[in-house]
Amino acid sequence: MLMDYGSESLINRLFPYTFEENEKSQMDQFFTTMAQTQSTQSPNSLHSINQSLKLQADQDGVESPQRRMTLPACAICGADSTGIHFGSEACAACSAFFRRTVVLNKQYICPKNGKCLVFKDAPGAQKCRACRFTKCIRVGMDRGAVQQRRDAIGKYSAEAEANRENGLKRDREPDEADDADASSTHDSTPFCATASSPRSPKSPKISSQSSVLDEFITQHEVLNRRRKLFYTSRSLSDVFDESAELEPVELSDFAECMFQLWQIEPRLAAEFISTNRHLSHLPAIEKSKLLKNFMLLFQAVEEPYLTWKFCGFGKDKWMMPNRTYIDFKNIDYYYMTDKCIKGLNLDKETARSLFIPSFQHALDVVGSQMAAMDIGYTELVALASILLLDPCISGLDSSTKDLCFRLRNQIIKDLFVVYQNGSVAEEPEVRLGMLINIISGIKVHAIKSMENMLMLKTFDICPRDKLFDEIVGIHG
Repeated sequence: MLMDYGSESLINRLFPYTFEENEKSQMDQFFTTMAQTQSTQSPNSLHSINQSLKLQADQDGVESPQRRMTLPACAICGADSTGIHFGSEACAACSAFFRRTVVLNKQYICPKNGKCLVFKDAPGAQKCRACRFTKCIRVGMDRGAVQQRRDAIGKYSAEAEANRENGLKRDREPDEADDADASSTHDSTPFCATASSPRSPKSPKISSQSSVLDEFITQHEVLNRRRKLFYTSRSLSDVFDESAELEPVELSDFAECMFQLWQIEPRLAAEFISTNRHLSHLPAIEKSKLLKNFMLLFQAVEEPYLTWKFCGFGKDKWMMPNRTYIDFKNIDYYYMTDKCIKGLNLDKETARSLFIPSFQHALDVVGSQMAAMDIGYTELVALASILLLDPCISGLDSSTKDLCFRLRNQIIKDLFVVYQNGSVAEEPEVRLGMLINIISGIKVHAIKSMENMLMLKTFDICPRDKLFDEIVGIHG
């Protein structure tokens, strides 16, 4: 029996929200066209196609159309809702669009005087951002529910812009290849704060509340709040100011900096793993294996990103996860100040020849690619998560390997959704490929970091931490 796509009951069942009269008439026409197209197929062929799709969906772990019909509909476009977002039932795409519009304070202009149809399967659907945003507001989405510290791909914070103007920021603007569609936009603010991922469709096998990538972003945001708590030195009020980022500071105490990197950072990374709801159930020994493989890779992805983000791309500075940076032009000054290099048993020229080439190499193989792509915070966390969830880590239990494989795949899918609904210039497939290509450079830098640490230990150049040595695999 063929489904009557033109029936009002079906429209009401699929979209239990209020639509304007012109939207209803256009949807009626759309469903009627679908029904006419369907009538040209034989019932047997339609049944075979439907059964084939259902079987494939079951094999892939994806909800079949029959099951998806029970989900609430997005109040904006009618797609499957992933939950209540900003006060209204919404799908991943519309919630991401609303968040991005509010955070970036975008102003849209409709070329058709606000009469565009906002419906996921209609011709030209979602092209008019002005009408889409108007619909978001009309169905009850609340601007005030958006966290202003989150942003979209390729954007960065107003505080970071202030740092840039003080010489601690990259020296170029992000691409303005945004919003290349039928409607025009006007940004009243060029930057926003720390990035995050829009919510992606649920993974039946992995997550029932939010996307896997969302969870890793949440835990990384917690990690950054811990960093601010431990490392803030400017004022007490900054500890309690959630809108303030951890301020970059120039190296002034080598021993204190190494204490933070070798004793505090590994524990923060351990918490990043242990509190993640997808990994928290793992045995302690499995978490330890993940951490050992991840620690140097984590620094190898964060440090070039932070250096490029806050210090520009002049290759004359290097920033560490504790937001302490080294200015290569000030090496002489560091050695003139006793406290600055206390604990470092290394002469100036040897330090210069040992560390600076390593840092500059990392900027060449990692930082340059990040700068060329103008990667955002969401992409940084995605890279770190993909590196963490390596199913090829030696000694992992088979169930842990399977979990890492599935989580990593889901993160890639979630990121692809971000790209589809984001403001990147490249095609999503191209952008994703470019991001994955950075991983090889990150691994090369991590290996060089290990070599430097082995040298530091072998020649007793600076004090070591036993736990850190165990984590990164330095023995003896």
